[in-house]
Amino acid sequence: MTRASAAYGKPPLHITVVDVLDRASISYNLGEIQVARSVLVSRGDIDPLLAHEVGHYVLGHNNNFALDPNREIAANAEAVRILAKLNGGDEQIAFRRVYNWLSRQHASGATARGHFAPCVEINALLDAFPGQRAVFKRCSF
Repeated sequence: MTRASAAYGKPPLHITVVDVLDRASISYNLGEIQVARSVLVSRGDIDPLLAHEVGHYVLGHNNNFALDPNREIAANAEAVRILAKLNGGDEQIAFRRVYNWLSRQHASGATARGHFAPCVEINALLDAFPGQRAVFKRCSF
């Protein structure tokens, strides 16, 4: 997170680990990311999720409590850019990680609070990165 903040010329974020969050596993608000302990012990790839929350930070989304699905789509796209910056600039690898994270949400049938359905977010991510359309499939409802 420190590297991501520095890459954007921003002060470091504060991270707080909590036992339970209200209807979310992770959230960003005013320079702080709160992460449920269960996320940190999960076996999944949490980097896209963390990059998504850092995306809110670098985009200036300073009120997590004003739920706006369009902000979530913007944070998804920024997550790709963040992961690419931190991993040698490889957009396709970064895109794959965010795409796979969203695809797992779609497969689970879950829609995160304040988000569009995962299928909508997957297609919006493809629209934001048209160069990836040859490799990744659009989501069908």
